[in-house]
Amino acid sequence: GYYYLVNSGKEQPQSTHADRYHLNMAYSIAAYSKGEVFLAQLGYIIGEDQLKKTLHKYFEDFAFKHPRPIDIIRSAEKISGLELDWYLTDWTQTTNTIDYKIERIDALFNFFIVYILSNRIRGCLILFWFWIGLRLLWFSLRSCFFN
Repeated sequence: GYYYLVNSGKEQPQSTHADRYHLNMAYSIAAYSKGEVFLAQLGYIIGEDQLKKTLHKYFEDFAFKHPRPIDIIRSAEKISGLELDWYLTDWTQTTNTIDYKIERIDALFNFFIVYILSNRIRGCLILFWFWIGLRLLWFSLRSCFFN
């Protein structure tokens, strides 16, 4: 499925309209296999429990409607409290592949900076949190990319 398409060199961005794909095979794999990988990876980012809640919310909000790709991410953001535009953009508007690795992690007072390295980009995820005693009051995730 997805890996075959990536290795074939015929992948197009998932946001390409169905009638604009050069090959039916590329559309089929992008719609189904890459869509499956998209949700699996989203589960790694927000957690499996949050993904299940996201899918329930998405279904409740968009059953019998015509949702846009941003709508699944907005549902995930509401459930998880994370900012996820970067994830939707990377998966649907590019043909970037999964090749991230953690270069290093800097821990500071109330946040971590996780430096990400790939063949295409260098960037970071900044995780902020605020605790009172043992109770987490606030959590946020931001991303940044640099050369």
